[in-house]
Amino acid sequence: MDGKGFGIKASFLFREGAEFRERLGQRKEEWDRDRQPDSAAGRKEGAAFPEDLPRGCSEIGDDRKNVEEKSDINSAALVGNEQVSKVTDNGDLSSDNIQQYLMTNNVPEAASTLVSMAELDIKLQESSCTHLLGFMRATVKFWHKILKDRLTSDFEEILAQLHWPFIAPPQSQTVGLSRPATAPEIYSNLETLFCQLLKLQTSDELLTEPKQLPEKYSLPASSSVILPIQIMLTPLQKRFRYHFRGNRQTNVISKPEWYLTQVLMWIGNHTQFLDEKIQPILDKAGSSANAMLEFSRGLMMLVLEKLAADIPCLLYDDNLFCHLVDEVLLFERELHSVHGYPGTFANCMHILSEETCFQRWLTVERKFALQKMDSMLSSEAAWISQYKDITDVDEMKVPDCAETFMTLLLTGRERDRELETSMREKHRSAASCTSPTGDVPATQIHALDRNRTWDPPVRRTMLYPLSQTDRYKNLPTASRKLQFLELQKDLVDDFRIRLTQVMKEETRASLGFRYCAILNAVNYISTVLADWADNIFFLQLQQAALEVFAENNTLSKLQLGQLASMESSVFDDMINLLERLKHDMLTRQVDHVFREVKDAAKSYRKERWLSLPSQSEQAVMSLSSSACPLLLTLRDRLLQLEQQLCFSLFKTFWQMLVEKLDIYIYQEIILANHFNEGGAAQLQFDMTRNLFPLFSHYCKRPENYFKHVKESCIILNLNIGSALLLKDVLQSTSGQPPATAALNEIGIYKLAPQDVEILLNLRTNWPNTGK
Repeated sequence: MDGKGFGIKASFLFREGAEFRERLGQRKEEWDRDRQPDSAAGRKEGAAFPEDLPRGCSEIGDDRKNVEEKSDINSAALVGNEQVSKVTDNGDLSSDNIQQYLMTNNVPEAASTLVSMAELDIKLQESSCTHLLGFMRATVKFWHKILKDRLTSDFEEILAQLHWPFIAPPQSQTVGLSRPATAPEIYSNLETLFCQLLKLQTSDELLTEPKQLPEKYSLPASSSVILPIQIMLTPLQKRFRYHFRGNRQTNVISKPEWYLTQVLMWIGNHTQFLDEKIQPILDKAGSSANAMLEFSRGLMMLVLEKLAADIPCLLYDDNLFCHLVDEVLLFERELHSVHGYPGTFANCMHILSEETCFQRWLTVERKFALQKMDSMLSSEAAWISQYKDITDVDEMKVPDCAETFMTLLLTGRERDRELETSMREKHRSAASCTSPTGDVPATQIHALDRNRTWDPPVRRTMLYPLSQTDRYKNLPTASRKLQFLELQKDLVDDFRIRLTQVMKEETRASLGFRYCAILNAVNYISTVLADWADNIFFLQLQQAALEVFAENNTLSKLQLGQLASMESSVFDDMINLLERLKHDMLTRQVDHVFREVKDAAKSYRKERWLSLPSQSEQAVMSLSSSACPLLLTLRDRLLQLEQQLCFSLFKTFWQMLVEKLDIYIYQEIILANHFNEGGAAQLQFDMTRNLFPLFSHYCKRPENYFKHVKESCIILNLNIGSALLLKDVLQSTSGQPPATAALNEIGIYKLAPQDVEILLNLRTNWPNTGK
């Protein structure tokens, strides 16, 4: 600064200081008069000092005395009589000091003195000495304005030399100076001015009411952005308001992505400078502030104000509102994941959580999810797995409709992410290329529209940018998350009902492709929900739900205990309904195949087991011709369902079928006939060499699933001596441990002794002397 400029400023400060001192002197005289015990004003204000108490108490009534005592005690307790008397003198001295410091260009000391005055002002806030408070506040306000204006002007000059703000991306910036040799000097001045402005933070917070959005948005309490960062944000705030308010061509309510992308660009463009140049200054000054977060907080307030203004205008246009929500959620995701903005700070989710907006959001989410659901189920490819030709990937054999539905709820598709990323890259230049001194050329606006090749309604059907869980997981309160969780559960139930309706249409073809696809869909959704129960996000929601249920007494003590111990999950009701549907569908398939097998086994049931030749009379044992239809039917259905059902479902299916088949052969074929030696050998050959091997592809020891048949074959094929001994043991110790031990010795564990006796009596090859 040249000598002429300094002289002008010094003259101004001297003149302004003199005028201010005169006003302060008048305030001091008023305050002194109020202190006098005989002063009417002093009595009106309730007196201010302890030494007045005895005389005041003797001259007035009890009520008046109590009021005055309380006021006096408050003042005395705060700073004491002598300290209060010195405040005005200190104020005069501090003002003198600040004036002298400024006239000698000693700004750091002036700022430090102002800080002391501001701290004293804060300490006096609870005092009842109104004139004293007015005196201190006026003093702080006067010098704060002078210091702030002066430092702001110098700070803006330094920023201008650094070409602040940085509009171009970091890689294309020529940050700094045209003459690199002067860089150290400018950065030194930057640090000095930044620290001096930082000292004014206390008085600035004291005098400046922070701008707040209405209470309905429930923004978290936070301090003001630090003063030097506020000044650095000023040109960007002007740009934002210029482009995205009023009748500007860039202020298009249907294009929220323009201003959201712009803010992300500004954050990205300035990150390196703030981290490398500003953060070290804060650290050196002993400040706990984070330069990048302070900068982001300031820009975020612009976004929140813009959203709060725009949302009421598009609240009832479903496409525009849903497009806005999509873009806001993408913005939030990038802000948190890329730029490290904490979720505890004020963010867009607080605006979306406002009651009217949030209820509308839920309504629109439900509407578009149901539309998507109907579209999925009516698609020609609804029941075809998109991975059907890739065996390793298609283990679950999930039809496209079920996978798309669960994708909608939780898991984002990779192709959607790629599309989302490529589109966002196209729009990086929105409204960023002009200064706030002129309009954006219409050609640039048209170019933006041409690049944006899709409209909100089209995007809704082509691209669901974030899964539904991603869409609400960053909501600020647990109650809002639980409301979204209920929406998810309702959607799952709606999808289950739709699957049930389609299934009923296919009941007559329970082995058909579509029926199996529905069953695979039900199984997949149930499996995914069970996996979600272990997800940390849903576990947190379960804990929040537990607290809500406990407050409202909506669950029994047993249910609350199960939730608390994690024995159950928030999805248990849905999983139980889906498991019941799955069991009913599997049972219908098993019954269908079992009926076919029974029909094919009619001739096998009528086989003349009494007259079959013995094994010694046959050169080679072969399968009974009457068993061929039974085994062929069984083989064909197993192969068909193995291809159409996922592994876990098919495993359940064949195990259920084997259980029924085992009982059927045991009761309808074995117990309904008598067997000679040849018949028993033939039955054993048919079962062990033909029926059991049909299932050897699905398990290592299939005979363990046919326990009734396997053990019946053992009893029927015992040699005569062993059979006689076993019969004697059973008749002599029926139901006793020796009988059980004897049965176990020959491999009988499933059949009871009484059943074994019945089987022994079905044998016809007893010796003539036998019983």
